[in-house]
Amino acid sequence: MVIENDRGLPFSRIEKIVKIFIEKRREANARIRDKIRYSTRNEMTPELYEKFGLQEHKKAIDELDKQINELKEKRKEHEEAIRAKTQCITNRYSDYSVITSGSEIYNYLHQKDKEIEFICNRIKDLCDDTEEKLWLAADIEQARAIIEEFNSSCDMLEQEIKKLTKG
Repeated sequence: MVIENDRGLPFSRIEKIVKIFIEKRREANARIRDKIRYSTRNEMTPELYEKFGLQEHKKAIDELDKQINELKEKRKEHEEAIRAKTQCITNRYSDYSVITSGSEIYNYLHQKDKEIEFICNRIKDLCDDTEEKLWLAADIEQARAIIEEFNSSCDMLEQEIKKLTKG
């Protein structure tokens, strides 16, 4: 069937289509050429190492890589052993040295928190009481006695703190 006045595609569109086709063909040829070069290089690499006397070095590098991987695996085992004590079961994603709440070490570190807080409150109360007594002191002798009482109380609290930190 012939259509009257059919001019077909305009020349500029045909020219663009041909340019696109040629460009795609060049890219395909370049990919094929690069693939052949790459495979040829990979096949020739062992021969080139042998020709230039590099096989010993290549074997040494391969052996070192193997040792490095083994050491990395050993490190992971040791890190996991540390994580088992420093991090709780539900959170083992942190660095192995991070101590997270709920872990065995965290609980050990914080087992004396209530006792320490109790001593801190006693120190605060002692300071407040001493301050009030000093304001109400009648003379220097009474103030000196209050300070001596304060110092002896502080010494006793210091002994309690030493007991907590040692055991």
